Order: sequence, then C-alpha cells, then structure tokens
Amino acid sequence: MRMRDLLGLALSVALVVTAPAAHADTWARATTQQYASADGAWRLTIEPRDLTGNLAYFRDKVEGKEQPGGGAGDARTTAAGTMEHCVSGSCRRVWRRALLNDVAPVSAVVTNGGRVITFDNWHSTGFGANAVVIYNMQGAPLRRMSLPEFLPRDYVIALPRSVSSLQWRGKPRALADGRRVAVPVVVPSPSGEYRDLRHVDVVFDLTRGVVSLPPDNVWLPALAQALRGRPPGRR
Repeated sequence: MRMRDLLGLALSVALVVTAPAAHADTWARATTQQYASADGAWRLTIEPRDLTGNLAYFRDKVEGKEQPGGGAGDARTTAAGTMEHCVSGSCRRVWRRALLNDVAPVSAVVTNGGRVITFDNWHSTGFGANAVVIYNMQGAPLRRMSLPEFLPRDYVIALPRSVSSLQWRGKPRALADGRRVAVPVVVPSPSGEYRDLRHVDVVFDLTRGVVSLPPDNVWLPALAQALRGRPPGRR
C-alpha cells in the first residue's frame, strides 16, 4: 500500500474513533462585556485579560506557559470586574477588582441586590476550578466551584462534550429574591448527543455560597438517566 493510502486510512480510523467523543468548537476572541441586574440598578463590566492572539494563547497553553497568550509588560494577569450602582441615571463605582478567571468568564449574572456569580472560563466551559464563582458585595470571591463540587462525578463524566468544553448548562437566571440564581443543568442523554437535551434547575445562594440540587422527584430520574448515558471508559 502506498504511503498516501496509509495516511488516508489512518485519518479515517482517527475520525471514526474520535467523532463520538468530542465535537468541534470555535471560540471568538474575548471582549469586554456588561451585565445588568433586572431592575437596572447594578451594572458589572468585565474586561478580559489582553491576549496577543487566540493562536498564541493556544500554543502557549500547550507549552505550559504561565501566562498563555500574554504580551511583555501586560498590566493585568487576569480578567477585571467593575461594579457600578446606578440611581436616577447616575452611576457610581462600588468596586473594581481582579477576577479569578485567567482570560474571562463565559457569562455572569448580577442580582437586584448587586451580587455577582460568574460561569466558566473562556475556551474551557465546564472544566477547572472556576466553573462557578460567587463574589460578595465588595467584589471579593466568596466561593469558587468546579463541577464535581456540586454534581456527582459520574454525572459530570456523562455530560456531552466538545474538544475544549463540557456542555453542562443553559442560561442562568436571577430569582426574584435578589440573592439566588437558578442554573438549568443539562441532563445527559443516553445517546450522548447535543440535541433534545433536558435541563433541571440547580440553585446557588449568593449570600452564603450554598448550592441546592432539585427535589428528589426531579433529581433522581435525571441522575439515573445520566448514569445510563455515561460512555464506557470515559473518565
């Protein structure tokens, strides 16, 4: 068999082996984002850490560099957050702090009381210690969590995934009490596919950093489905 044919066969085998395990994904460059409370009284601006470019970031990550994608003399080594309180159209700064995310969180929610919760790391949804970070009223971290800290490990293993990320949640929403945020968590499908995913609400109390799973009549069927859907050999 000619070398070109051997390479073609190897590529075909690789595609067959890896296709069920991970879907392709792309990430746009992180940009400054604003998040407001439902009543408009609180506004959070998140500025990402400067990168020389996405390709430089990915290359440096592979090489294990301490500040991947960073340029010489960069002032900030993490994302930064600025919280403002707005009354009658006038806004004043309440706090400005470094956030825990290396580049930027993927999303955030601000409650009517000015509390903040952020989700995931740019380019790595669902992985790492900053899957969920709760900040107090002064902008200091109250609690940071990886997924296995509030979801069973086998449940996390069964979640659908792409090359870089886990698809673990829908769009979070602040509850009316101003202190809790509900996150629709994906119920893994036995097929392992993205389509037709169900969700169950996991609630985060931003005043105490406490997590509440759904009631048993909702959670236990979801957990059972996740265990049925765990791919063999996945860790």
